[in-house]
Amino acid sequence: MNSIKFDGKDIYPSKIVCIGRNYVDHIKELHNEVPKQPIIFIKPNSSISNNIYSSKYDVIHYEGEISFLISSNKLKGVGFGLDLTKREVQSNLKSKGLPWERAKSFDGSAVFSDFITFGGNISDLRMELYINSSLVQKGGCD
Repeated sequence: MNSIKFDGKDIYPSKIVCIGRNYVDHIKELHNEVPKQPIIFIKPNSSISNNIYSSKYDVIHYEGEISFLISSNKLKGVGFGLDLTKREVQSNLKSKGLPWERAKSFDGSAVFSDFITFGGNISDLRMELYINSSLVQKGGCD
């Protein structure tokens, strides 16, 4: 099983629970509707990585995420996540009304930083994603 680091220790999550369409600028970019209820999907343990791998065959899009480690129904830690998507595959599946798993849950599609203990206020968290010194995404939990 793949692991994440939490306060320096290896943790082996069975799955990653994801909330889709939670970033308004990304919703607009893809011309999607703002959902009335959360869109929830799961990535398997095999999607966990701490390295980014790309393919010359698939266009890979990214979305930075404030990521939480939850255990026994309690928030234990926080880290940075990069949700990778095979966008063309996803668009094709969505157009046919099919599930997105092949586009969202491939090996290495969930890249994480180390997680640290978190006991603060979630609404105080902020995230910025820079690529080559350029800010490409900014968000928070409010």
